Amino acid sequence: MFKVLVDLNVVLDVLLDRPSLGPTSTQLLVLVDQKRLEGWLCASSIDTLDYLLRRSLKRDPLPHIRTLREILRIAPVDEAVIDAALNLGWGDLEDAIVHESARLSGLHAIVTRNTRNFARATLPVLTPEQFLDAHQGLTPSP
Repeated sequence: MFKVLVDLNVVLDVLLDRPSLGPTSTQLLVLVDQKRLEGWLCASSIDTLDYLLRRSLKRDPLPHIRTLREILRIAPVDEAVIDAALNLGWGDLEDAIVHESARLSGLHAIVTRNTRNFARATLPVLTPEQFLDAHQGLTPSP
């Protein structure tokens, strides 16, 4: 099964109901929920997600995070990930950690809204639209 790291911004498209971005991000998460795609979230994104949802939704975000946890696997962040991310020499350590967490977890790609932040990635990096276009056979079931 194809394994992708779903970047935090894609998750936020869905949870914050971003009208122009949400539909394709939702399609991606539906594929994960239907077990047609294996979706992962970087461990370092969980607390950031909690903070951003708490601030944006003005209510307890834990039910949303629990639901995500039911469908997404967690890509660990440990010493090896941190050391590898530091050795990349990228300007943005957060993105380097996401990349190395995905790479060291054996994932096939990263799906993000910020592809330019991953310009030096060794993994394929796609927007939700690019991913869905490239994998049309994975269309969600009704």
